[in-house]
Amino acid sequence: MSNNLVSNPIKIDTVFSTSTNVNSGAEISIDEIYWFNPVNIGDTFNITLGDGTQTVRTGRCEVANQSQVFAEYGKRVTAIQVPTLASGTLYISWH
Repeated sequence: MSNNLVSNPIKIDTVFSTSTNVNSGAEISIDEIYWFNPVNIGDTFNITLGDGTQTVRTGRCEVANQSQVFAEYGKRVTAIQVPTLASGTLYISWH
């Protein structure tokens, strides 16, 4: 398991609850979040801003082993936390 926060898309497969810069600290605009292969119905993920004060996106698995896409429409961030990721891998596309 290894998160990659400087690639595009950003790859997250392990939770972290400390503020972590994305794209080496440069501001990005999130286009979409692709949740690859969440395992169980009811599994969830949560992405917050780096300071933990605002939720960027949450998701809940509705169908086991079926990937999901969440549109973000340019949500701007420089750092994030992912305190919850029950299963699967998040791919965050940005510009």
